[in-house]
Amino acid sequence: MINAADQASTSSNPGARAVGLCVKCCLKCIEDLLDYLNKIAYAYIAISGDKYCTSAYQAFLLNLKYTT
Repeated sequence: MINAADQASTSSNPGARAVGLCVKCCLKCIEDLLDYLNKIAYAYIAISGDKYCTSAYQAFLLNLKYTT
């Protein structure tokens, strides 16, 4: 998928280039979100000792509570 997005973003077709750049941008946002979620989940695991999914969810809720 990433290779196809790279090829489309360097295409000579303007429509394909726009779609390729949008796909690359969306994938980068998802990757950054998952990196952030991993970081806070592992920190919550270190504090609470819960399982990964539980810790990720609790850390995300805790982060939402105190960042607004």
